[in-house]
Amino acid sequence: MELKGGKGNLFAVERPNMKSYPVRDSCQLVIMTALELRKKISPDQIQALRVKIYGSAYRTAVALSPNLWAPKTRETADHSIPFSIVVAILDGDVTPETFRKKRYLDPDVLNLLGRMKCEEDPEFSKQTPAIRNCYIEATTHSGEKVVAHSVFKQEELEKGWTDEQVEGKYMKLAQTILTPNRPGIVWT
Repeated sequence: MELKGGKGNLFAVERPNMKSYPVRDSCQLVIMTALELRKKISPDQIQALRVKIYGSAYRTAVALSPNLWAPKTRETADHSIPFSIVVAILDGDVTPETFRKKRYLDPDVLNLLGRMKCEEDPEFSKQTPAIRNCYIEATTHSGEKVVAHSVFKQEELEKGWTDEQVEGKYMKLAQTILTPNRPGIVWT
């Protein structure tokens, strides 16, 4: 077995990345795109959703199993692109609380999942892994099309998070655990 690190190349353990949301890696970009769409349209205006994504994400987080379209467990929901998109649009975020509340079982989530279509975009697939694309088009009840398209580049991942972004994620996750008078541990 040949090791991929060393000789000027980093081993994988030396290239950690942090996820913004408590879902699999391929669901991160779709949540960001869904949140952009939500800024442009209210969830109750949406008649249908059409999603275009790159091939590896489509195969593993959309097409792999019918369960990804109607998750019954957290383990399936947090690996589902369709669920991630729908709950981000409906709730405006995806957090650990999303899964504690079992949002994946709620009628409003299942209803919007039933009005969504996802497809692999061959052009998006050609660009990966250097560039990852997600395109979400909402059709309103009146027939208007509202679009959000996000692009994530490999160099953004390699750049990593700022201290402020790490602190923001920590505070967001800790707010349900720690009291306001004790926001964290003071290191001495």
